[in-house]
Amino acid sequence: MSMNETIQTISTRRSYREFTDKPVSTENLNLILQAGTFAPSAMNRQSAEIIVIKNETKREVLRALGMKLFDGRDPFYGAKEIILVAALKDSKCPIQDGSCVLQNMFLAAESLGIGSCWINCVEDIFQSPEGLELKHSLGISDELIIVGTCILGYPKKYPEYPKKRKAQYIRFVK
Repeated sequence: MSMNETIQTISTRRSYREFTDKPVSTENLNLILQAGTFAPSAMNRQSAEIIVIKNETKREVLRALGMKLFDGRDPFYGAKEIILVAALKDSKCPIQDGSCVLQNMFLAAESLGIGSCWINCVEDIFQSPEGLELKHSLGISDELIIVGTCILGYPKKYPEYPKKRKAQYIRFVK
């Protein structure tokens, strides 16, 4: 099967959970974030918001709160870049809008040789009193829900490609 560059990127993107200490450059981070802004959204309302946690103290508070929920395990796998994607609760399709933003960022990261992973625990972290305080200190209003989190970094190791797909993934109805 012949693949173009875009389909190749889609086919090889994986979730990474071990990262080197090498920082993601500002230029590459901005390219990834920009890709997120070009995601489709319901009625082009662009209900999603991308929140990049650059403040190391706040990032470490988030990590520590997550570790409380996960028996001391870091739910962000030591990643230096933690990007929250939120969307307006009352918008037409907040989960879908935010999910498209996340997927665009994952694909952009892969195309740049940067690993990514979708993390889903941040909305749970924000339920605790300390988490709610952190949420507000990050400027996240109560009108937003956290759809997911994109962590970024350079992978310590790369998985084998391609991963096997399940049988009957695609079904045609006639």
